Amino acid sequence: ALPIKGTEVDGVLGVDWLKGQRLVMDFKDRSMTITKSQHDESKPGKAVVVPARRRHGQLTIVDADLGGKRISAIIDSGAQGTLCNSKLRDLVRAAEARKGKIEEPREVRMETLAGETFTGESVFLPFLRLGGLHLGNVPVVCADMHVFDIWGLKDTPALVLGIDLLAQFEQVALDFGRSQVRFDFV
Repeated sequence: ALPIKGTEVDGVLGVDWLKGQRLVMDFKDRSMTITKSQHDESKPGKAVVVPARRRHGQLTIVDADLGGKRISAIIDSGAQGTLCNSKLRDLVRAAEARKGKIEEPREVRMETLAGETFTGESVFLPFLRLGGLHLGNVPVVCADMHVFDIWGLKDTPALVLGIDLLAQFEQVALDFGRSQVRFDFV
């Protein structure tokens, strides 16, 4: 929401507008800034910089896997929740079956940005790696949303990282100019 002469206007800032820019989401200070693209480096114990590539205007993490199996991971700062497709859920279920531990599916109701409701299945990713970043027991919702079709990810294990996961960090910087993402730890 942006204040315009005493009123608030709701809207969505499209990634096409961020071409060559850097979007910094500071969860600690509850702020968001757009700056010029800049060089970043990983700092052991403080920040990890992950190379990315653009796909349909979004930043796709190139080096991502789930338990050693490569996946596509897209950051969507407009998504409230983290989503996966059924191909990724099938990887999790197969790993659970090998360990003899299958979780009962739990239905989750969600709503799109446009206000359309949909249901998905709650899934916990046991081990997720994004570049040098290692995460465990990551909660996601499995739903074969149209966005996976649009991005050509219907038939490959894919994950859309939403604000729920990104907010676990002190700061996340999406650098569209340098095609990289910086995660600062809390």
